[in-house]
Amino acid sequence: MPTLRQHVIAQFVRDHRWATVQELTTLTGSSEATIRRDLHTLAKRGELVRVHGGATRRASLADVVTMPLSPAQMPCGNAHNDPSHQPADPLAHLTEVRGPR
Repeated sequence: MPTLRQHVIAQFVRDHRWATVQELTTLTGSSEATIRRDLHTLAKRGELVRVHGGATRRASLADVVTMPLSPAQMPCGNAHNDPSHQPADPLAHLTEVRGPR
């Protein structure tokens, strides 16, 4: 069962997308070791993703939908969308062509 502190941490990360251990120690008044243990516990429960120095929220469909498009993903007339402008198969060199024996 999550503690009140863990609930506060999880909510903060969800609201702010990410948080550092230092931010969470200031927020909760807890030690860095306690915050790291809580982040580990919350990550095991799937409530957040542990990253070096803190945590980030789990990706959601809203995060994917609001991400900006790269030039290769731009619609309408972009050469990157034209299959004839795509790079060759990077594994093509691994295919061995055998002739008659």
